Amino acid sequence: MANQVAARLRGDDYQHLYAWQFVLELLMPKRKVCRVTVEDALAGSMDDVTIQHEIGTSLPDGFHQV
Repeated sequence: MANQVAARLRGDDYQHLYAWQFVLELLMPKRKVCRVTVEDALAGSMDDVTIQHEIGTSLPDGFHQV
């Protein structure tokens, strides 16, 4: 059981680090990112990290299952 808990915690750590690369894009106006969500309840099965871009851009929103 302890190995499962450790694996889960490491997986969560990785997911958060993965999300940070997109969170930092919020500080880069050229990237046009307006929202980054971790564990997005509205994203269905691709809920780990979602990236939404500003309205009116041609950039697609991103949905990542980490």
